[in-house]
Amino acid sequence: MKGPAVNTADPIDLLRARVAALGPEQRADFRRQLEARGIAWDRVAPQETERLRPARLPLSPGQMHFWLQQSLYPENSAYHVAYRWRFQGPLDRHALERSLQMIVGRHEPLRTAFPVADGEPWQDVQPHCTFRLDYTDVGGSIDRLEEVARAVATDPFDLATAPLLRAHLVRVDEHDHLLAITLHHIISDGWSRGVLMREL
Repeated sequence: MKGPAVNTADPIDLLRARVAALGPEQRADFRRQLEARGIAWDRVAPQETERLRPARLPLSPGQMHFWLQQSLYPENSAYHVAYRWRFQGPLDRHALERSLQMIVGRHEPLRTAFPVADGEPWQDVQPHCTFRLDYTDVGGSIDRLEEVARAVATDPFDLATAPLLRAHLVRVDEHDHLLAITLHHIISDGWSRGVLMREL
């Protein structure tokens, strides 16, 4: 009689094959989980991972349009995508900042900058990007709240510096806050607001 079949495949090779089948965001999330457990990413990263993306990723036609407009009219906020959310009740702004940092870490567009080399812009998708939540206490002044929110929505972006996302928490009083978020359209589209709301 024959005994049970023995799987002699290398477990690391099997895991590497599973990683290769993951999408970019799933792969980045899995990498964070492994590194949090002290497992080196190099052990399971597919060998072709570094060759999947050119050193200088070119812009898509839509991105090139936004880049050209920003270059010609750097003070124009027509391609800013601005949102506001009002929160009633106590709010932990440090927890909010951590949540936004996690979102930036999870989504490549939010870690993408558009520097210029040899006269041509390119997409620089950064592996890590530090995010800062700005904060202002307006002491109950609605006029000051509107002034801050308007600046968040209209101040120009430097497309060569990621993240092309900014957020400003405005404290009206202990139980009333407004969160103003603005992204440049070169990295965002109509689904961004839904993604932010779901993940926050």
